[in-house]
Amino acid sequence: MATILFINCCPHREIEERFWKSVAVALRQTGDQLVMMRYGKVESEIDLIKFPAGFTFSEDPIGVDEEFYKRANQWKRRNLDCKYNEILGQFLELFFVVQPELVIIWNGEQPHDVISKAILAQVGCPVLIAERMPWPGMISIDPSGILSNVSFCPQEPNWHSGQERQFWVNEFQVYEEWLRTEKNTWWQQPSVSTEEELVTSETPPILFAGQVDADTQNFLFSPHFDSNVSAFSWFLDAVDGEEYFVLGKHHPMSDVPATAYCKVTAGRKAQWREDIALDEAFAIAKAVVAVNSSVLCEAIIHRKPALALGDTLLSRSGVIGTIQGKQAYESVRSWLADAKSLGFELPAEQTNRWLEFSAFHFSKNLFALNGTDSLERLRGGKAAASLIHNAVGHKVCWNNIFNRDFRELMCGNFHDVVSACTRLDSPKAKIKALLSRVKRRVRRIF
Repeated sequence: MATILFINCCPHREIEERFWKSVAVALRQTGDQLVMMRYGKVESEIDLIKFPAGFTFSEDPIGVDEEFYKRANQWKRRNLDCKYNEILGQFLELFFVVQPELVIIWNGEQPHDVISKAILAQVGCPVLIAERMPWPGMISIDPSGILSNVSFCPQEPNWHSGQERQFWVNEFQVYEEWLRTEKNTWWQQPSVSTEEELVTSETPPILFAGQVDADTQNFLFSPHFDSNVSAFSWFLDAVDGEEYFVLGKHHPMSDVPATAYCKVTAGRKAQWREDIALDEAFAIAKAVVAVNSSVLCEAIIHRKPALALGDTLLSRSGVIGTIQGKQAYESVRSWLADAKSLGFELPAEQTNRWLEFSAFHFSKNLFALNGTDSLERLRGGKAAASLIHNAVGHKVCWNNIFNRDFRELMCGNFHDVVSACTRLDSPKAKIKALLSRVKRRVRRIF
């Protein structure tokens, strides 16, 4: 039986809890056990352990402190100052107690992930990274990374048969209609209706979707702009003198106040709003622009022309417009001119390309947290569990990360404690018992 550890640092909603529960159930059928590690007090029906107190040690076995603090600065996590040793000790204890054959990490680019991935690499433990994808309700679970760094990017559609292709194109079209009807999106939207007061018919609006600065989308996949405000300001410069009105939509989770964006709109044909829902914005917008937001995906689903100012997996579809750099004002104007010439509608060729691109990744590479009943059945927890089970490799030798004195203690006078714990029926009880004994016996071994 393989023990699979899922490290989840982000708050998950009911649909995500349901998904991982179904993964755990499916893994048990193959003889595997899914254990979830979380920060804070969160109820879960999956075998759950809290982040441990941690070992203390005199020698850093991985040496990634500089990278840890660099990433903490990118995430604007000032609460992590001088926390490297503490978090390293916590992960050493966690991994020693659970001793997983495979670790799944949510996002994989958080400051503490720098530490966990370094430890896992040192002992040769395989890692999968899970993250939300641009398609609402869909996630990736991939060995290489997230978003544009996934192993299947770029990957051209390669169907076994025309029948398989048509099946998944139909499945994706049903998903699109479900999404448009249910108005599902990744983030809860304002309920205030403001459509009447936004713009007039004489000013065709272009929607600019705001994003979160302290996010991997910004510091990993936005090569041209260091903040979303600067991207918005640049876009306003690019369309200066054009006939269009730019409607900026504030991200519900933004760490930058709306007033910072409002200052940029002064004297321009633009406004920045916090009180408009995404479906209302789609109803009036002629086209959609963002750095690399999932809103670009939703724009195409609503058959709106879309332009990315940063790197996104979606640009591989050949449907979303891109820019070549911060001097590329002309690429924006050219994109707008082309969109206008087509009546701000996607031509059939682009629509078909989008359907095939999305359907292929739905069939092979993405998993459904939420969606139509058939999509959840085909690409839900059971499909994810199959990928996870197949990713388990050889037995990991966790002793490689610990020093000789520690190994002797664990194999010597601590042996009976470990043996007794392994006989417990409940995996959750086993882990809890191990944790309590480790904390009492080996707090200052290093």
